[in-house]
Amino acid sequence: MRKIGMASLLLVFCLAIIPGCTTQPDGASAPLVIPVETQSPAAELSGAPHPSFDHSVVSLQKHYRADGSCYWVATATITNTADVAGNGVVIRFKLVDDESGGIRSTGTEFVSRFGAGDTKRFTRELNGEGDRSYRLELETLYDIS
Repeated sequence: MRKIGMASLLLVFCLAIIPGCTTQPDGASAPLVIPVETQSPAAELSGAPHPSFDHSVVSLQKHYRADGSCYWVATATITNTADVAGNGVVIRFKLVDDESGGIRSTGTEFVSRFGAGDTKRFTRELNGEGDRSYRLELETLYDIS
């Protein structure tokens, strides 16, 4: 209980002195920069084996619906190159505008268990505009427990 009280007191003290530290000598305000330490899921495993995924875009083709709207059919293969299976694997498809770099549309595939050495092929329909140029980006997430 005493540690919580000391931590709270330290937090209040820091909050009281930090605003005075954000002003430069000439009176201009400087942004407060607090470094944040992040840790990747692989680092949290501390050396334990984990799945590793390779992505390959097979095709990205533009199609039109009867109403004139445009969609893109994206096909990709994903391979677990590790010696351990991946559980709770989520593959995220991102249709990215070549000009702006913005994500136009996304889709996901879920695989409850992705075996070691397995290769799977997925096809997703993603909404886009017919007069734009897109690329497909893939991201694979998995449960580390």
